[in-house]
Amino acid sequence: ENFNVRFFGTPVVSDGAMVTASIINNQEATMNVSGLTEKGQKITATYEIKNESGDLSADLKIATTNSNKEYFIISSKLAKTSLVAGEDTNVVVTVELIKTPINESVSTNIGVNMTAMPVQPGEEGTSVDINDYSQTPDHT
Repeated sequence: ENFNVRFFGTPVVSDGAMVTASIINNQEATMNVSGLTEKGQKITATYEIKNESGDLSADLKIATTNSNKEYFIISSKLAKTSLVAGEDTNVVVTVELIKTPINESVSTNIGVNMTAMPVQPGEEGTSVDINDYSQTPDHT
């Protein structure tokens, strides 16, 4: 009841012709990507996250899902991994085409999941699962 950390506002995309982004609920958002044609092309969506809790701080974790791992790699980067009460941050999700399609048009559906872990003020950054970066698939 005292802890409320959520996606808010309207996601900002780098190219509205190739990506749509939306918020499903407090912890889940999506991206749909199509129209990329050359290996190395990238597009982004930026989502805002707010800690609306009265006095609890939050440590954050972001994870993504990717429906087309053959053609796309997804990375997400949090600007801040911990939020005090009332504070906000953003996460930038980048989609990169890793293989040039030959004849077909390729697309992917991406899920963005935010987990907020409550922490007492002054203990920010102490959660075990905290992360500021993730990649799907883990591609090196």
